[in-house]
Amino acid sequence: MSESTSPKLDHKKSSHRHHRHHKDSASSVSASSDERSASPAITDRPVYLVCYDGSKDAEKTIDYMLKNARQDARIILFGSFETVDRVKVQPTTVPGAVYVPSPGDEWVKQERHRRSHNVSYHLMRAKQRLLDSGRGFDDLEVHEVVAESDDVRATVLDIAQKHKVDAIIVGSRGHGTIKRALLGSLSSYLVHHFEGNVIVCRASTAAAPAAK
Repeated sequence: MSESTSPKLDHKKSSHRHHRHHKDSASSVSASSDERSASPAITDRPVYLVCYDGSKDAEKTIDYMLKNARQDARIILFGSFETVDRVKVQPTTVPGAVYVPSPGDEWVKQERHRRSHNVSYHLMRAKQRLLDSGRGFDDLEVHEVVAESDDVRATVLDIAQKHKVDAIIVGSRGHGTIKRALLGSLSSYLVHHFEGNVIVCRASTAAAPAAK
């Protein structure tokens, strides 16, 4: 798996997950240790991992975030593309056929860049939709992660564990590597292997025809 992230994701993961709230009132300063231990703990800001592939159905994951995510949440928008390999082509022996050499390293590099750019474009659009919603999401807390992977299920789980994600948001349909993973029960895989919440956003179904 090859993961590409923005520099903003390189900060320490614990920086937003161990913040403690300190009261300024005099009573809190003079409170006994027993009183302090009995006070309710302040919850950390939630961290969401949103699987997004740019499809129409994937917009349901963004809809969910707009309706349910806290404005102080840390949001990771994830997209992936299949691993780019050199294609090995044997010379043809058909009379009159033209032999085309297999793509070399330069082609692999350009194709990887093209696929990565395409995924990044969709993630940036999703991020802009979140920021333009008026919900107050912080630009510095919405990140895009692009991964080159042949096993998107393992990649999603690895990123979720790496960034201490509280909930993974996935759509019920999609395209590209995420679609194939969904058909291979991505949500089921995550439910059995991820310790946090897995939220599957289903696409709207067409209205039933009126009875005659």
